[in-house]
Amino acid sequence: MTTEEIKKYSKRIKEQADVILKETNLMSLLGEFGTPHIIGSYAMDLMYNPDLDIIVTSKDPRKSSVEALAKIVEMRIFPKLEYGDFVKFKREKRPEGYIIVLKTSVGDTEWEIEVWFLPSVEKEEKDIAHIRSHMTPEIKSKILEFKYLVSKNNISKHSISSPAIYKAVIDRKIEHFDELLKLYS
Repeated sequence: MTTEEIKKYSKRIKEQADVILKETNLMSLLGEFGTPHIIGSYAMDLMYNPDLDIIVTSKDPRKSSVEALAKIVEMRIFPKLEYGDFVKFKREKRPEGYIIVLKTSVGDTEWEIEVWFLPSVEKEEKDIAHIRSHMTPEIKSKILEFKYLVSKNNISKHSISSPAIYKAVIDRKIEHFDELLKLYS
């Protein structure tokens, strides 16, 4: 895939995300249970994979997550949902919070929306600001290229995550995909 084709694909994926957000009214719905923040690749216009990351901040994340889950189930707007408690059942490389994973599709594209319920979004906002402050057209192209290559090579997002790619390109100045593979193998 050429750089232009990757950019075009990225734009199409973000447009699909917009469709999901609009048709489900998800941000408004989540706003009933705290303050929703879209983070990750959508927030930075670096989408390649069909997934969205949202954090809902509240004073009582567990209560908010359970109530939001019940409402989403009742509304029947997503065909599949999963719930995770990573406060009691901590996991490496996962925030200490609660998660609802929503699964849907747009056309033939399967989507996953991770909705985290946390007390704060400060770390994530700081990370986004850092990435945006270093963003150039060249860096954006390199990040999207690496995301494409990770996907093309069937590398799990848990092996080489989007934040790992951002850090490699921006902080470590990695230029070649084989360098990224060595870094995370």
